[in-house]
Amino acid sequence: MTKKASVDTMREVYETLYAKRAEMEQFMDLYLFKRAGCSKEEFIDDKEQFIKFIKVCSNLHSGPQQRERTERIKVDFVEKYSDIKIKELVKNKKIEELQKIFYGTDGIGQKIGSFMLELIFLYSNYRDEEAAQKLYVPIDTHIKRIFEESFGHTPPEISVSYSASKKFPKKFEDFQETLNEYTGGKPRVYFDYLWYIGKVYCEKTNKDGTFSRGYKLCKECWIAKQCAFHPKWE
Repeated sequence: MTKKASVDTMREVYETLYAKRAEMEQFMDLYLFKRAGCSKEEFIDDKEQFIKFIKVCSNLHSGPQQRERTERIKVDFVEKYSDIKIKELVKNKKIEELQKIFYGTDGIGQKIGSFMLELIFLYSNYRDEEAAQKLYVPIDTHIKRIFEESFGHTPPEISVSYSASKKFPKKFEDFQETLNEYTGGKPRVYFDYLWYIGKVYCEKTNKDGTFSRGYKLCKECWIAKQCAFHPKWE
């Protein structure tokens, strides 16, 4: 098991990720907004574009029931956009209310719900670093794996979602809270850029270190110097 990285190391990782904001905004524009056929500067104010945004984000799910689930989520938000006035909640930075809406929607868990809110408050015309302070880091397979393998941290299981009481389990909340120790007062949600690293530079390997699929592009990776695996792949 990887030794837990020091606070200083995790702070270095965070600052490296935070410095990549412009690159990641360009990537998200191509990866999601253009793919959805909506403008990141307009999709909150335009219902049709907002529903396109919801549909593409929902399609990030995997599994045989994806199409049915995506359609159900889309129909749900067609009603919520007008009835609950999502635009006004975003404009007024009502994060807790938005979290209840997104996480409380059938078919949306912590990963997709957190990712949607991240896109809204980091990249839309309502981007706001103060509001982003309350956002959660979406925990997907890449982020969980890198936290564990490279830094010795143990995020909660990816399936964690809202309970009947509309709260995340304590272990999820606790993990999110620990991340604040490394951010210097800036939003922890930028740790989500580890997803990009896992997807592009650091594909999964077997436990014995042999390749399962993908590559280890350590020389290109943003956080190679802090990664516990780095010497093994030079």
